[in-house]
Amino acid sequence: MNLINPYISFLAPVTIYPGELEMEALAYGAYTINKDRTLLKTYRAEETHV
Repeated sequence: MNLINPYISFLAPVTIYPGELEMEALAYGAYTINKDRTLLKTYRAEETHV
């Protein structure tokens, strides 16, 4: 959210609310990796040119 905030904050105040199922989604993701049902992916942040 910190990356997009400078671009949209002029429209209105930006407030971040946590979702309802974040921990369950993280736990399920770890479970599927552990059970070899999903391949582990690595994401790297790209350099931004502002």
